[in-house]
Parts: sequence; structure tokens; C-alpha cells
Amino acid sequence: MELKIHKSPYFFVILGIFSAFISISKPMLFAAENIMNVDEITPGMKGYGKTVFTGERIEIFNVEVLGILRNWEAKSNMILIRMSGGPLEKSGIIAGMSGSPVYINHRLIGAVAYGWSFSKDAIAGVTPINEMKSTLLNIPTQEKGLSLASTDWELPSPLQNDPAGTPTPSPDTRITRGNEL
Repeated sequence: MELKIHKSPYFFVILGIFSAFISISKPMLFAAENIMNVDEITPGMKGYGKTVFTGERIEIFNVEVLGILRNWEAKSNMILIRMSGGPLEKSGIIAGMSGSPVYINHRLIGAVAYGWSFSKDAIAGVTPINEMKSTLLNIPTQEKGLSLASTDWELPSPLQNDPAGTPTPSPDTRITRGNEL
């Protein structure tokens, strides 16, 4: 028996509901009351993060803000935090924690993005949510790729022998608009 989803009326109903959910939830996901701007964060603030240490169970770890590194990388900021709780007390930051959301006062501040393996303490860098949000909301809707048809390419010159037998470059090795010689 062959399942033909594209002919099923349920497919379009489910697709419509999913599309409506995405269009409605995207603004709610980034509502101002659910996130905390990096300018509101100060050293000493405490919060929590969520991650999976083992298996499939989401666990909470504690967070204390150590500081904000402004213009850390490519004009972006980094929130420096100390994490504690669970296995972090013995191991420091654990590989695979990148992307773990971090909250202060139940407001999302960002996600774990950096760790230092030499550190015994669980010190991590958090990418602020507003910087991730601006990246997400500015994703181009149409893929922009390389078009060979509108590009002039310079190719390495093949050699030819002149009458004296000396190798010299060929006179025209330019390709214009992708396929004209």
C-alpha cells in the first residue's frame, strides 16, 4: 500500500494549522516580557539554565552572571556566567551544553555558546538572545547563490609555444557571463 500524502486533504489541513501556529508563535516567542536585554543584566544576578546531562531528562542548573564582555566577537556581546549544580560541580562545563537556554527572573537572556576546557570551574559564555533574535529575523527568504551567468572569471592562462619554442600565455583565456569564450 502506497501512502500519497500530497493527495490527502488532511495534509493541507495540518499544513495550514502548522503555518498558522508558526506565524502566531514567532512574535510571542520573542515578546519583550519573555526576554531580557543584555543592557538589563548586571554582575551578580542569579538565574538558571536548562540542559540534558544524561539520557532525555531536562535538568536545571544554577547561573550567576560574572560580567558582560562588550564587542567580544564581530561586534557582538557575551554574557560571562558561572554555572553550578548537577555534575557541573565536579566536571566544569560539559561538551554538548551549547545551546542550553539561560534565564534570569524567568526571562530568557540567551544560550550557552562558549566554554573553556582548561577551567576547573563551570565558566561559560552566553550569546544574548537579542543578538540571536536579530539574526533569526533577518534570514533571507530567498536563497542567494552564486550565479555564473553574471560573473566574469579569469582562468589561469594555458601555455602555447611561440615560433622560437618559448612557452607563452594564450592571448585570450577570459570567460564572460558563464559560457561565452
